[in-house]
Amino acid sequence: MHEAPVFLPSGQKVGPYVIERVLGHGANGIAYLAHDKTLDRKVVLKEHYPQELCTRDADSHCLIPLDEDTEHIFAESVNQFIREARLIASLEHPSIIKIHRVFSLSPTTCFYVMPLLEGGTLRDVIHSGKRIPPSSIISWLQALVSALDCLNRNHIVHLDIKPGNILFTKEGQPVLADFGTASQRPLHGMVNVLAHSAYSAPELFTENAAPDIRADQYSLAACFYELATTCLWKTISEEIGDAQAQELLKSLAQKEKTLASITPYLIQNLSINRDDRSPSPEAWLSGMSHALHRERLHKLRHRILAVAGATLITGGALTWGLYETGLLTQEVQKTPEDILVEKLLQEPEIEHFNRASREFHDYYSRMFLNLAQKKESSTRKTLETIAAAKSTDELEQIKQSWRKQQQLDNMTLLAAERLYAIKGKKLAQQYNHLASPAWLRQWEQRNSDSIDARIHYPLSQSLLQRIFPHPLHNPSYLSESRLRINAASSKIIHALEKKNQEFGIYKTTYPDGTPRNPSIFDKMNLKISEQQCSLFQIELI
Repeated sequence: MHEAPVFLPSGQKVGPYVIERVLGHGANGIAYLAHDKTLDRKVVLKEHYPQELCTRDADSHCLIPLDEDTEHIFAESVNQFIREARLIASLEHPSIIKIHRVFSLSPTTCFYVMPLLEGGTLRDVIHSGKRIPPSSIISWLQALVSALDCLNRNHIVHLDIKPGNILFTKEGQPVLADFGTASQRPLHGMVNVLAHSAYSAPELFTENAAPDIRADQYSLAACFYELATTCLWKTISEEIGDAQAQELLKSLAQKEKTLASITPYLIQNLSINRDDRSPSPEAWLSGMSHALHRERLHKLRHRILAVAGATLITGGALTWGLYETGLLTQEVQKTPEDILVEKLLQEPEIEHFNRASREFHDYYSRMFLNLAQKKESSTRKTLETIAAAKSTDELEQIKQSWRKQQQLDNMTLLAAERLYAIKGKKLAQQYNHLASPAWLRQWEQRNSDSIDARIHYPLSQSLLQRIFPHPLHNPSYLSESRLRINAASSKIIHALEKKNQEFGIYKTTYPDGTPRNPSIFDKMNLKISEQQCSLFQIELI
């Protein structure tokens, strides 16, 4: 049982921010409302505060480990907090919380800065008891499933989606927040996590859970089940089972016809067995979009037929018009821009570029993630060797061997990045050529008879993304591999330092030159030369 957190007091200065009050706290952190003195605005500060690992020093207000046993684990949790905050900050999605800045007051006291969203939370909406229009429910769900798709493409699982962690902007845009328990999902291996929310997927209630994005899909579906039915979702107590949830949602779909197109996907993603859920957020989003499109066509067709019957239009002119527009045959009338995109995608040069771009990213994503996996595998073996070391000489040999391997790994990574840059430059040149007004004008002249839309230069970003669906630069796998490799190196450094301490060898100073622990040297009363003193220092590796 860990102690309650010690909050920073109101008025406390944290860098350029002044704490106003506590907004909330959980097992891994505290959220404060703060005032940004530099930009004169309200912000939210999230402090990394794992209660089972640390406490707050009364004098400095900085966090310190609870004891020597938790020191290494706490240090690693701080590194993980910073790495994942930076990764989330790199994501660009309107329904994922923005992280403006990550900073530290000390090596163990870290914060990140978020905007203050004043539209309340999904929990507030549910507890208000107000009827939410089905169109709003559908719009919110689509936005958040799209956010999950963004997380999935960057190998991130949130692991704590619940109504209190879904915020709203003033304009009513839902935003997924509180990534305190988020984890980078490894392509292979386990992530240890213990479910702690009534909205958590069943597979998370095991000690050695291996969660993927389908766990987040379950949690999101549970939140919207509660929003749509106004019935509390209680997975833990099993007061609402899988079958009962299906019956309630089917009953709701009969009352609210507009929700009939999304309820099958809520039911699917509430499945106890994760293999029965949508295989990915992209599949969930695509299925909902097609269902909603069919529903709109169905309504429009019946509306036009009703008007035709009421006005008794003769000669079949209206019926012929309906067939021409595709409304009676459920065909989608394509816009001139849709036809333009289709024609361009069939152009051999663009088709060849898109295929090369896709193969480029497939190849290099596998290469960089394989480098990270090999580094993690060698790190595990090195950690075992360090733990088994019996003498300082043996430890020194391990350190020297690891340094050589570290140099080799760095050279391999740099070579891979260099090769990536060279190949990517060739693709960039080809892209600039195909997206240039000169090439597009020539293509437009050659195909003027088969297209109805004029091309406006320069092309909009949305149109370019449709023509070139594979991004020219995809830094997510580059940053992920770098983060994982650096994390592996950090583990070795901590293990070497801890082992040196077991042998009685300590760093004599902090990086700023102050004594690390002067009392140790006072008690030992050693009179040694500067050359000998160097033996008592662990170099930064």
